[in-house]
Amino acid sequence: MKYFTNLFHNVPLIKLIPILIFFSSWIIEAQTPQYYNYQNVGSSINSFPFGQSGGKLVDWLFLAEEINQPTLPPTGDQIVKIYFFIPAGNSATRTFTDLVVMMAQDTITSLVSGQLYQGEMDTVYYSQYDTLSSVELTWMGIELDSAFTYDPSKSFILRVGQCGSAGSSVMRILQNALSNTGLRRVWSVGGCPFSPYAGGDFSIINFGIDVVTIPVELISFSATTDSKNVNLIWATATEINNRGFEIERRYDKTDWLEIGFVPGHGTTTEKQNYSYIDQNVNAGIYSYRLKQVDYDGTFEYSNEILVNVTVSLEFTLDQNFPNPFNPNTLIKYSIPKSSQVSLKIFNTLGQEMETLVNEEKQVGTYEVNWNASNLQSGVYFYRLQAGSFVQTRKMILLK
Repeated sequence: MKYFTNLFHNVPLIKLIPILIFFSSWIIEAQTPQYYNYQNVGSSINSFPFGQSGGKLVDWLFLAEEINQPTLPPTGDQIVKIYFFIPAGNSATRTFTDLVVMMAQDTITSLVSGQLYQGEMDTVYYSQYDTLSSVELTWMGIELDSAFTYDPSKSFILRVGQCGSAGSSVMRILQNALSNTGLRRVWSVGGCPFSPYAGGDFSIINFGIDVVTIPVELISFSATTDSKNVNLIWATATEINNRGFEIERRYDKTDWLEIGFVPGHGTTTEKQNYSYIDQNVNAGIYSYRLKQVDYDGTFEYSNEILVNVTVSLEFTLDQNFPNPFNPNTLIKYSIPKSSQVSLKIFNTLGQEMETLVNEEKQVGTYEVNWNASNLQSGVYFYRLQAGSFVQTRKMILLK
């Protein structure tokens, strides 16, 4: 868009989030933000960038834990609305061209003289034409287009810019001159495009935020299969009090079955990647979902995903293990199509000693654990019959 090309000519790298362009008019509410840094009625005012007809671009730096009234916001909450406090005698209405708000977090404690903030920033609000109204001694609020995940333990950089404005009165916001706290405000002038830098000082504005809590923001959940294992992969953008994820699976219309658990990362604003392998899955169509569980026991389900497991099999009857055995042994077999299956044990005289399986089986690989504690030592045979397939193997019971 022309706006982004011109407005930020010679301005540092910015991460742009697609935002609709529209005409908006904000009605200012006489309300206090959930969290803010100051709310006083001092005489120091700041007209950047709202009072400038020719356009301004301003960066403000708020130090870690500086937005602390009435308490610190929880880590990982998302900023959805911002506020500026209007000083006495400064009610105004102005229409702005290309009004934009950007945000970033960093570990810096001072901006750099001679340049705007150089780090990557998120565009959280943009309007091609926007009318703002301010009322003296109240907070002026702007609802963001995109939420911003906030960590109060880091410094917070706010950028506001506009390419031009018109109105009957100059719109001003309240500021505080903080000494010995580093360079806290830098700005550029000249409309669009702006000059790279025009000045800076120690002043910081009265600023507030509204936030929403998203305990765990799941940004992806998918699965792959290699014909016998299902690999589940998911990622989170933020986590708050996340104990972990219960992995649940369902076949056809059966009940959901918990098959595993993956610990979470508690509280974090960093992206986290997770995986879980469901091993030795028989052929069929399965549903998987995640049950995200907080430390207080509350939980939330993810969307379900379907996985079609196709197994390339042939009729097989494996040698039992262990062999010789006493008294337990494992017999494994595979069938490539639905069949009536029987698995029987015989002695050396051909007498049937026990039937282990006698039922319809779906495609898949099966294991049967046989206990021969009631039989004497000797040679025995086990025979698998599935449709027209018949195979017999020998085993030795050694007590």
